[in-house]
Amino acid sequence: MYQVGTYKNNSWALVSEFAKSGVIFDFDDSSAQAEAAKKLEKYVQDNNIKEMSGKTNSDGEVMYRDLEKGVYLFVQTQKTQISNQVYQSEPFIITVPGNYGGQIIWNVTAEPKFKNESIPPITTNTPPVSEEPSGDNSSRTPNVKTGDDTNVIMWLSLMGISLIIFSICKRKVHK
Repeated sequence: MYQVGTYKNNSWALVSEFAKSGVIFDFDDSSAQAEAAKKLEKYVQDNNIKEMSGKTNSDGEVMYRDLEKGVYLFVQTQKTQISNQVYQSEPFIITVPGNYGGQIIWNVTAEPKFKNESIPPITTNTPPVSEEPSGDNSSRTPNVKTGDDTNVIMWLSLMGISLIIFSICKRKVHK
């Protein structure tokens, strides 16, 4: 977090450390505000300006207490990876106090926007499987291999012979 502005003469102005950045605050236009945040982030990087860092709690929240009246730039310095997704907070600026719906609020809460950068999946060079028959021009479908080596014909023959013998024995008993 960087204090980039202060309130002077009824308007927001850059602090001396950021005066050469050329940023003009326009809090009525959200896209202009986003552009200002990106420009200030680049200015911070180019000029190696030291930030006031904070650490998030288990809910992913960071709190700064007793901030002076001013404009603050928030920049996430390290990306966060969860599974195969990489998250990076967009830089943003807020004012303390904030003016929300005509109300002055000193306990400002910000929820930054995130860029989601997917890590590309690992691809392998597996040759494609063709569903067309090979060049041997045979129309015969190959037997399916299941791992079962049972001789079905032998067992059907034994069942048939057993049925015939059973029928013959039953006729002799009824005569």
